[in-house]
Amino acid sequence: MVMTKTERIQAAIQGKDVDRVPICFWRHFVGIDRIPDQFVDQMISLQQEYDLDFIKVMPVGLFSVEGYGCEINFDHLEQYQTPYVTRYAIQKPEDWDKISVLPVKEGALGRELKVLDMLRERIKGKIPFIETVFSPLTTAQKMSGDRLLQDLRESPDKVHRALEAIAETTRNFVAAALDRGVDGLFFATHEARTDVLSEQEFLDFVKPYDLESLSPIKGSDTYFNVLHLHGLNCMFEQVLDYPVSVLQWHIWQTGPSLEEASQKTDKAFMGGVVRESLVEGTEEDIEKQIKDTMEMTKGRKIIISPGCVVRPNYKEKLLRHMRNLIDQLVL
Repeated sequence: MVMTKTERIQAAIQGKDVDRVPICFWRHFVGIDRIPDQFVDQMISLQQEYDLDFIKVMPVGLFSVEGYGCEINFDHLEQYQTPYVTRYAIQKPEDWDKISVLPVKEGALGRELKVLDMLRERIKGKIPFIETVFSPLTTAQKMSGDRLLQDLRESPDKVHRALEAIAETTRNFVAAALDRGVDGLFFATHEARTDVLSEQEFLDFVKPYDLESLSPIKGSDTYFNVLHLHGLNCMFEQVLDYPVSVLQWHIWQTGPSLEEASQKTDKAFMGGVVRESLVEGTEEDIEKQIKDTMEMTKGRKIIISPGCVVRPNYKEKLLRHMRNLIDQLVL
């Protein structure tokens, strides 16, 4: 029996039998991602071209700081380059005092909510879709750059006050996204790493603000909430109580192993393909990664994807090979 995409994702998360393992990948649409109707067209086209099992909304990576006064280069980009900050909103410790709660229905946040409205109307419940949301400390880093850790340690009260405002903004954005019918969130944290923060710093500056931001999903009917642990040396055990159903990290590049992870939690996993392999790898590399992932999970509670967004200079034949392999797997 062929499952619908919703049935397939739900079964995979619950550890039930699936007709085939779910798969998805996502990429930036530079220059188009700030034009809602064209952005929606491109996301749907990618999903249809590869018959992907869900749409992970892929907004401008800096959308959460556009309203905070960062100067951003959107237009004069080199090949494969994504927008970047040319002047950070935080130039000195006192600048953290200027961070306030943003209205989520205006500016860049309002633009992303418009994207969700348009996407929901277009796909009409046939394809699960999840919205990207950044951890408050990740947003703080995007607006401050390299000075974040220094300020966090030397002016903690100022950073905490700013994080309270960022977390309230994030929580309000999450609630608004839920109102627009998303099937879940893709909640990304870049700082839950032992090479960036101590465990105590994580408990002080990351976790409480993450949980505040995620609070609207409690009691909601979303079933596909993903926590993305970006980078190496992730603090895996420290996030196991986050209210999500799926964990994603850079499998094969950093711990824990899939065996170790499965012993620590009953949440589902997403990943299995090293995204750099889609640029500089071979078909054999990708095949081994997917087969090893399937062997270690026995094809249950796993959604195949790259460890993060596909690099802009990916090789289409490798992406196509990755997708085609899924139809060849025997569960």
